[in-house]
Amino acid sequence: MAVTVRRASADDADVLAELHRALHEPHVRAMPQEYPPYDRAATLEYYRGILADPSWLVWVAEAGGRPVGFLGAAVQQRPESPFTLGLRVLYVHQLAVADDARGRGVGRALLAAAEQAAPALGCTEVRLDHRAFNEGAHRFYASLGYTTHLVGMRKATGGAPDDPSAGRSGGR
Repeated sequence: MAVTVRRASADDADVLAELHRALHEPHVRAMPQEYPPYDRAATLEYYRGILADPSWLVWVAEAGGRPVGFLGAAVQQRPESPFTLGLRVLYVHQLAVADDARGRGVGRALLAAAEQAAPALGCTEVRLDHRAFNEGAHRFYASLGYTTHLVGMRKATGGAPDDPSAGRSGGR
């Protein structure tokens, strides 16, 4: 399958919203307490905003005359401090590949586009993350030379997510 990659345009919001389903639904199944069911209208509105935002870079992969994947990224910058050096990276927020196009070089081509763009943006590296349940993504990224650089942890406290007192410090 020959894969071509191009920069997305404002006209691609509908394509991104549909392709996002393949990315979102496994997260809903694995973590329903954190991910709401796929909402096409809300997702379409989200991608319209992303495509209108000049700080985002979005690429679309096509094969066989149809869109089969996309990658959305943005430059993230951390200023130097007494504790860390300054850092400028291209951060991949979304990478989605249509179910029937997986394993055919689509994700690899999209990441190659981001990696090629990063130096011209003044970025020293491409960073991304994935949920721990997504072992396939971990193997895929590792096969492309990505290494683990941060491990996040969590512990449930039993508070209701919509509790108005959540996030307050101190007591009453």
